[in-house]
Amino acid sequence: MPKALIDCDAFFASCEQAKNPSLKGKMVLVSGPAGSRSVVSSASYEAKRQGVKAGMSPIEAERLCPGAVFLPGDFDLYITYNKMMETKLRSMGLDVEVSSIDEFYVDLGCKYAEAENLLRGFSAWVESELGITVSIGLAPTRTLAKLASEIVKPRGLTVLTPETLPDSISYLGVGRLLGIGKVTAAYLRSRGIHSLGSLLAAPDEVLSEFGYDHGTIRGVLCGECDIVDDGADMPPKSISSRMTLAYDTLEAEDIAHHLRFLCDHVSWRLRREGMCAKVLTVTARYNDFSTSTRSRTLPYYVSYAQQLAEFALPLWDAHYKKGRKLRLIGLGLSGLISASDGELQTSILPSDRAWQDMTRTVDEIRKRYGSRKLISGSYLMIDSKRRT
Repeated sequence: MPKALIDCDAFFASCEQAKNPSLKGKMVLVSGPAGSRSVVSSASYEAKRQGVKAGMSPIEAERLCPGAVFLPGDFDLYITYNKMMETKLRSMGLDVEVSSIDEFYVDLGCKYAEAENLLRGFSAWVESELGITVSIGLAPTRTLAKLASEIVKPRGLTVLTPETLPDSISYLGVGRLLGIGKVTAAYLRSRGIHSLGSLLAAPDEVLSEFGYDHGTIRGVLCGECDIVDDGADMPPKSISSRMTLAYDTLEAEDIAHHLRFLCDHVSWRLRREGMCAKVLTVTARYNDFSTSTRSRTLPYYVSYAQQLAEFALPLWDAHYKKGRKLRLIGLGLSGLISASDGELQTSILPSDRAWQDMTRTVDEIRKRYGSRKLISGSYLMIDSKRRT
């Protein structure tokens, strides 16, 4: 049964251009302003042709694209487009998995020719109705569907059938295969393995150095199996998040808002994994780029933002070097166990039930509509500071 990966082209920037047709053909960057500490999250193809890439600093992007239009991003818009595409795919009777805000995996219970026609019809609908484009890979496995979706962009539809594999992809660079990162790709190239074709011929002693063998590689490149991440089903050992501040500060109120936002963000990720935590770590990076951390083992397992804040704020106060301007704040959780085990060891007072019930309601809304549909008041305070 063929699989497909649908990848939206320059998604955030394309949505902005679709919303505002006057931006069509212009260099559009979804990012903070040129002088900010944010990074480019999406660049239109007009900007990509000038060398801009996601993750680049705004100042570097502006140097490559003088006159580019910088936009702060409209997450509600992107979620709306994501939901419209998902709804359309499901209305076509397709089995869909939303992999990310701009990617969909589709299992097609039909032959390749019919699957290709269905996907071409969907691509045409996206362009005519939404004003954006997608690139699609169709292959025997998800691994190869992902690879195929990246061969021709934008507006690509690349089909890899079992009969053509692995010859049809043997020319591609070794770094194109899911699971081979930059370091591994550099190592393989240093051993004379530059393409997927040469990877097939690599000796087992070379492949074993990064966890594979010849039989597995052949199975993957022939579309017989997916690359399996042995740790994919393992629970996380820690969960953390960091925020680089929009400006260096030593104001206690600003710092508290950032900490409370991190408590909300990290605890949401913790609950989404079905975990609770016993160890809390705070990180401070100052404007001279020196960094320090402090950890505390908590008296009981926690999974709610309110609980975290009760411990994080005093730990921060004891750790933070007063009088030094802060550049970055981090919050981490470790000592994780499943939430069901943690509940047995955590006493919830009757007075806590109200915010516990409220948090569950918020979680349900976030799961259904996206994590940015409901945000903490602390984030609003942070955002208002950034805009002033």
